Amino acid sequence: MISLRFFLSLVFSICCTDVVYALNLSSPSLHEVLLPVPNTLADKILGARLSVSGATAAVSALTDNTRASGSVYIYDAEESWRLTTELNSPLSTDNFGQAIVLENNTLIVSADRDGEDAGAVYVFERNSLSSPEPWQQTAKISPPDGIAGDRFGGAIALAGDTLYIGAPLHTQGKLYIFKRNPESRQWLYIDSVIPDDPQALKFASAIATEVS
Repeated sequence: MISLRFFLSLVFSICCTDVVYALNLSSPSLHEVLLPVPNTLADKILGARLSVSGATAAVSALTDNTRASGSVYIYDAEESWRLTTELNSPLSTDNFGQAIVLENNTLIVSADRDGEDAGAVYVFERNSLSSPEPWQQTAKISPPDGIAGDRFGGAIALAGDTLYIGAPLHTQGKLYIFKRNPESRQWLYIDSVIPDDPQALKFASAIATEVS
């Protein structure tokens, strides 16, 4: 069944509050609900990044200062779009939430300013809603050859157990490929791709995968 639900973020506001709408094309009125604004939003911009999987939505909130750290908020449709989880980085200057991908029970969040802009990617996996922590961090991924300024995590894409991560400022740019072991659940580095064109710049600054 094709989902008719989609999300719209307004990252500006005439009332100093950024908003995210959940919309449903199967509803006569289209507008389904306005997602609750977190109390911890402060000066962050809600809806800077969005990712939806089934009845769950991940919404990142970033600041105008990319040296700061953002937050990722998880909403559940089965709970009337109740805010169920807030995820934050232990660091304050890593741009956590720069890119997010939600697929089934896996949430990928990048922090491309981690470690003097070398970048890192966090993996969270869903527990039961009754758990004190519905989402738990299970991995923090760094590139095998990363250096300061690479911006690893500038773009990410997930296809099942394969994770694609872009580092657009690694020389001309570089795409890293990681694979999750289905038994150990560990993410293993598999390969990387660099552009053939010597004049190419910011390779892998955007990534998309085909949905089969």
